Amino acid sequence: MSSASLGQAATTAPSQTEQPRGWLGRVTGWAMNMLNRKLNRIAIQQMKLGPADHVLEIGCGAGEALRIVLEESACQQAAGIDCSAEMIDATAKKNQALVNAGSLELKHGKVEDLPWPDNCFTQVFAISSFHIWDSRRAGLKEILRVLQPGGKFLLCLRRARARPRWFDQPGITEQELAEDVALIQAVGFGQVDELKFPCRQPLLLLTGTKAAKEDANEN
Repeated sequence: MSSASLGQAATTAPSQTEQPRGWLGRVTGWAMNMLNRKLNRIAIQQMKLGPADHVLEIGCGAGEALRIVLEESACQQAAGIDCSAEMIDATAKKNQALVNAGSLELKHGKVEDLPWPDNCFTQVFAISSFHIWDSRRAGLKEILRVLQPGGKFLLCLRRARARPRWFDQPGITEQELAEDVALIQAVGFGQVDELKFPCRQPLLLLTGTKAAKEDANEN
């Protein structure tokens, strides 16, 4: 491989936060669990999960949110997908009893090509991963496909501060938020609800609903 090719590979390789790998990836997964702890709980509380729900997490990382879903809510069936093989392995080890019991299904892959059939899940959620998807439009279309009619998609994001502090995590601007909402609606989710949380760094939940069968037939 030429030096130019090596340079190109170095610039296009995903970061550890985008695709954790190796021992540093495992450390990154642990750090993301800590940073997303509050987001995980807020998102899962808002989903109001019941025993009939079948839930999918996009970008499940080291599996903390899935653990909460299955151990601290009424939900009995969940699945997770992540583009990092190390994170899938870490999630499986962290939740080995749930995997063995058949309550948790894990897949190594990307949101743009979900390995599940149509109309499979009642709810799908993603926490702080939306803006690192290869294609947000393709990912949203796949989520719409695997959701059951009337199913919900919940997106948890950090907001950018007007005056960021050095320890703040990256957040979206008002313009980016408007673009995200427009894209979610354009893909087919229709009405998108916004719910804001005034935390240390403001949080935002976007919720879209797949049309029920009768609504889809009317359109």
